[in-house]
Amino acid sequence: MGWKLGAFSGHSSFKQLVSWVGSLEPKPKKIITIHGDYSRCIELASVLYQQYRVETVAPKNLETIRLR
Repeated sequence: MGWKLGAFSGHSSFKQLVSWVGSLEPKPKKIITIHGDYSRCIELASVLYQQYRVETVAPKNLETIRLR
C-alpha cells in the first residue's frame, strides 16, 4: 500500500490540520497525533474524532504503540 501526501507543512495551524485531514481520500482508519504538547495532541485527536469519526490516538511521551 502506498500513500501520496499533498502539501503538508509542519507549521500548519490547528484549523489547517483539521481541514487537511478532512480532505484525505480514502479516509484514514486511524490517526496518531504526535509532535507537540501532549494537551494539544489530545485536543487535536478529540476534534478529529468528533468531526470525522475516525479512531485517534495521542500517545504520551515515550509511550510505545504498535502499528499493524
